[in-house]
Amino acid sequence: MKVPKRGRGITLVELVSTLATVAVIVTLGVPAFGALQADRQRNHVSSALTASFALARTEAVRRGVDVRLCPSADGATCATPAGGDWGAGWIVAATDGDTAQVIEFTRPSLRPACSIVVDAVLAAGVTFTSAGLPSVAGNLTYSDAMTRSVFRLNPIGRLDRVP
Repeated sequence: MKVPKRGRGITLVELVSTLATVAVIVTLGVPAFGALQADRQRNHVSSALTASFALARTEAVRRGVDVRLCPSADGATCATPAGGDWGAGWIVAATDGDTAQVIEFTRPSLRPACSIVVDAVLAAGVTFTSAGLPSVAGNLTYSDAMTRSVFRLNPIGRLDRVP
């Protein structure tokens, strides 16, 4: 059967039903995508913190000097932020006498309403001795609009996620 030239294309009913289907899919998919991005960021921050603490501990043992992990906004010097928020970043620096050599600077790209807050004992940072032991133990808390994750720096220098 041959279709006349005027009969080619789509009808208004087909167009409206297709648009309605797309609208439903987008409505259901956008919230799930936001949750996926929040999970991704939380995992990124968790990995960055864990890696920095492991690096500080390892470098202290390897170099045989104290290594400090502390909050820093500029990547060169330690600074104690108001409220213990490490969201601006942190550095790992080897200290040998009066000199300090920055080994690594980490600046997490946090979305709005996200923060990394530490206990008062960790607010100024932590120093790992040449034996790999931290000067203090305490909690770090990552929070965003959806979730809150707590990490504990234990007395042997490992950063563990608190269930």
